[in-house]
Amino acid sequence: MKSAFSRRRRHLGGSQENEHNESRQPLVENDQDADSSFFQPQATSLFNQPKTMESEEAESISRTTENEEAEGLTSSTAEMEEESISTRSAEEEETISTRSAEEEQETLNTSTAEEEETISTKTAEQEEESISSETRSAEDEKETLNTRTAEEEESQTACKECGGEETASESGYTSTVTCGLNAKFDSIPSGRLKPSFVGGVFRAPFNMKASFTSTGAGCDCSDGEYRQYVKGYFKKNGRFVTHNLCGTALSKSKYQEDCGVFGGRTLKYGYRSIRFGNSYFDTPDQATGCKFHGFDSPGIGAASGDKVEVNLHFVGKLVNRSTGKVYKKKKWSVKGKGVRP
Repeated sequence: MKSAFSRRRRHLGGSQENEHNESRQPLVENDQDADSSFFQPQATSLFNQPKTMESEEAESISRTTENEEAEGLTSSTAEMEEESISTRSAEEEETISTRSAEEEQETLNTSTAEEEETISTKTAEQEEESISSETRSAEDEKETLNTRTAEEEESQTACKECGGEETASESGYTSTVTCGLNAKFDSIPSGRLKPSFVGGVFRAPFNMKASFTSTGAGCDCSDGEYRQYVKGYFKKNGRFVTHNLCGTALSKSKYQEDCGVFGGRTLKYGYRSIRFGNSYFDTPDQATGCKFHGFDSPGIGAASGDKVEVNLHFVGKLVNRSTGKVYKKKKWSVKGKGVRP
């Protein structure tokens, strides 16, 4: 009972205090210097207790709202950051991909350009090498043709230098066998020979000897022959003396083949078809022999007291009668003056 009464009393007292406090509220709001102990009972009044709970609930709600807003903001911020990071990552990946593609394309273009340049360079080098090869081939062909032409001209001309017009083909011989042949002089004059009187003739004798060698299997030396050419003059007592060759007279300036007609027979040195005492072949015979023997003794006859002069120039050649090829050539002269005793 006491307790209930006390509670009722406190409750009524609390209401009166509350009314009193509400009438004094403006003083509390405006008077910052008011004694805080004067309002101390308000904190424990039954009238103020519900208000405090509401305040706590509001504060709790406010905190909850703030937390939720903060959490929402944080979540939104995180989502935005994540989205931003994703966007940046996508952009970076796209940028990297684009750069990679551009670099690959650039590398490919560079490689292609280098390959094209290399191919172009190689093609140019190959074309240049081909042109050089063709040029060399043309030069070789030209050189070969010139060599053949020179050999043919030499083979067709017996001795323009020595005045001879005879060629190997003019000898009347032909060869149907292709054989190699070498030749050398065993004995032939050189330099100047000085004539002297032998009996009633002012002369200078000399030998012409040669050897031929066949280089082909089953071949012989039948194509090897000798040719002799001469030019110059004879004088007796200050006057030129005519010396006959074969159908012509000895020329002072032009070489002609040394030839003479004796007893109606034409004699020339070195022919296989013309054998005589001063020109012949052997080893084994005239037709196929590999050794040639020749002898000459040019001079002029004189009576006692005659003044004579000999001035002759000779050319001797070893030739192939089928091809006209000249293997060896020698020059010499016979010069001298004398008075027969």
